[in-house]
Amino acid sequence: MRKSCSARFASETKVASNHWSLYIATAARRLSQNFGHLLGCDVAISCDLPPASGMSTSSALICAMYMVLDVRNGLQKHPKFVATFKKEEELYEYLGCIENGQSCGELTGDQGEGSFLSRRTTQPSCPQRKEN
Repeated sequence: MRKSCSARFASETKVASNHWSLYIATAARRLSQNFGHLLGCDVAISCDLPPASGMSTSSALICAMYMVLDVRNGLQKHPKFVATFKKEEELYEYLGCIENGQSCGELTGDQGEGSFLSRRTTQPSCPQRKEN
């Protein structure tokens, strides 16, 4: 079965709920908010996991969109990216924060995909990193 969606790559992108495109739009919106204007792209995604299987499909979609947008936009060369992520683990923390809506260090959070913030009244942020 083929399904499609589109998401504007802008900080004001409206994020739909109750649809798989939520994760695509969430990644596009947050990366645009944190790193500025992004070039768009066409992406094909295929998955054979059962719906609501608890297999972290949402996390996989967020990470996949980051990987595509990094290649398209050279995010890892962006001055803010270089200044923010000193270790690979910090990038992984940030990708988790994209999904749950938390801020990550100096990178401001947003609504995320909704499951985390729907249980809270205020927007939390990831702990500040200690420099080694």
